[in-house]
Amino acid sequence: MGQKVSKQVVHQSSTEQVNTVTDYLGGYQYVGGILQHFPTAEGYVSVTNGKDFDYVYNYTDHLGNIRVSYTMPKGSTVLSILEENHYYPFGMKHANYGDGRHDYVRNPDGTGYAVIDEVHRNKYQYRYNSKEFQDEFDLNWYDYGARNYDPAISRWMNIDPLAEKYYGINPYAYAGNNPILFIDPDGRHIDTSHIYAKNKDGEYKDPALVKAFNSFAQSKEGIAFLSNFASKGQTIAGHKYKEAGKFDKNDTDLKFGGETRGANGLTTHTLENGNLEVTLNVSGGTRVDKNIEDIAHEAFYHVEKYGEDYLNDRKLNSSNIDKDIVRDIDTWLDKSENRHYKGWRTNYLHHNQGIRDEIDEKRTLPILKQYFRSQGSKKSEEQIKKGMSRHM
Repeated sequence: MGQKVSKQVVHQSSTEQVNTVTDYLGGYQYVGGILQHFPTAEGYVSVTNGKDFDYVYNYTDHLGNIRVSYTMPKGSTVLSILEENHYYPFGMKHANYGDGRHDYVRNPDGTGYAVIDEVHRNKYQYRYNSKEFQDEFDLNWYDYGARNYDPAISRWMNIDPLAEKYYGINPYAYAGNNPILFIDPDGRHIDTSHIYAKNKDGEYKDPALVKAFNSFAQSKEGIAFLSNFASKGQTIAGHKYKEAGKFDKNDTDLKFGGETRGANGLTTHTLENGNLEVTLNVSGGTRVDKNIEDIAHEAFYHVEKYGEDYLNDRKLNSSNIDKDIVRDIDTWLDKSENRHYKGWRTNYLHHNQGIRDEIDEKRTLPILKQYFRSQGSKKSEEQIKKGMSRHM
């Protein structure tokens, strides 16, 4: 379920001060020991009196902002809006319009449910970027996990833990000062800006690469891969990741670039101050299927292997490669006629492990088959295999 986290919350109005303790347990949120709500795939379940459960649905935009929360009260045939929010780019809420905030309460006679104007603090405080709004002591900032964000000044209240990697950006700036294109879930995220880069006319610079990445990222295999790197709440190619991935939790970042040095694809990495950054580079081109194959190869053969290696012991020492493969490659590289290839040792290890794991057939081929089906192609599996750069 997850680790329990508690915090003291003080809410003060002109007439009273209320002290409460909020406990967080894997998405289940308790106030004063009483369950208030817990998340679902489409929103959350509101809990009244610790025992009565009602579904609430959230409508979110592409940045994860919860724009509308709505429900259908028991005994009603009409949808009711619990909360409607609209935001300026950096998170300030539009004023003077919207439906206000409502909440579930029990009717005085104990029967049925009523949706009324809020006369107390709303139990569900998640809004901008789906982050929890912190209104205690009238702070009015958002809790992003690693840092707190104040939309009134468009700045974090804490310095960026990766500030040394971004010399040209203020360490307190939110989303690189471009919140229309980017979100910053917790200071670490997958950067797909290279793939989705546009020209001055607003068109994608490499539409075939965009199509290829979307096909990869929306496949079962691609989602499984990206789920290990994604931050909690991050949306990639239309898929929202509800939990932080194992590599993301282990200080491992994934970026996409185009520096392939003459090859179709190239994976590079840097390891500084306990943070591993892996960059998947693809050259792109007009062939969507070839772009898919290049992305999948770099992702499954190399990017994932770096992530697994670092996850084992926070070192890059090929700890995730089968010992006999390491022995055979090192024996081959130790021969005098092959020593000039030693700079490619990790590449050889990844390739040989990938071949043993049958990556092309088990993971890349299904993505290509799905893409060709989506295009109405009648290519057989054997034809797709023969068309791949790396024959199986």
